[in-house]
Amino acid sequence: MRYLKDKKIILYRAQHVKDSAGFATALYKPLHPGRLWAYVRQLSAKEFIAARAVQQSEEMLFVINWRRDIDADCFIEYRGTFYNVVKGDLA
Repeated sequence: MRYLKDKKIILYRAQHVKDSAGFATALYKPLHPGRLWAYVRQLSAKEFIAARAVQQSEEMLFVINWRRDIDADCFIEYRGTFYNVVKGDLA
């Protein structure tokens, strides 16, 4: 199946560094210069009430060309929102 990659995303990886006080801090650095073309689709979104607070969950599908440096420690930024990377197969 072919996907039309017409949206731009940025891939980030968290690097843990120590600040001047010695505390571990996550620093997010892009994996590539610029933006990547991707096929983007919203799979589901839901809101629920837990612990007297409204929580929300959103599942998105991002399809890009294969890259060796992407794993579950990466993040995707799309339209100012960050998404966790989870392994998935499009068989």
